[in-house]
Amino acid sequence: MKKFLFPLEKLRMFRQSSLDQQLVALESALAEARDLEERQEALALEERRATTAVRSLKIVPVQELVALEAFRHWTEKELLKLQADAVRIEQKIQERREAVVAAQIEVESLTTLRESRLHAWRAEVDRETEATVAELVVARWGRDER
Repeated sequence: MKKFLFPLEKLRMFRQSSLDQQLVALESALAEARDLEERQEALALEERRATTAVRSLKIVPVQELVALEAFRHWTEKELLKLQADAVRIEQKIQERREAVVAAQIEVESLTTLRESRLHAWRAEVDRETEATVAELVVARWGRDER
């Protein structure tokens, strides 16, 4: 009996490689989202600290108030930019997830086909083995009767 060959194995391996690449891209996008969230939190924390520092002063110079107000405006603008980036990254993550699901379906379909053909091949090997054994048994009985 010839050994099992799956003619679509190279395609299955290529699709598995593509799936791996999609997973790496998804992880990268998720890391980008985590980084962006950390930046938002750090910026908000810095604003709270600056406000607390100015409030803790007994006498607040006008320059401190002006600087705090300018800093608040800047952080507000930065937070808006970061929120826009977050929306963009979330869309990117969704696209990556859809690509991963599509790639998984492609790999799973070929894997299922491969397993099905392997099962059929094994059944054929078993039938051939049984036929060979039966022939040997019949031949041996024939020899024993002489």
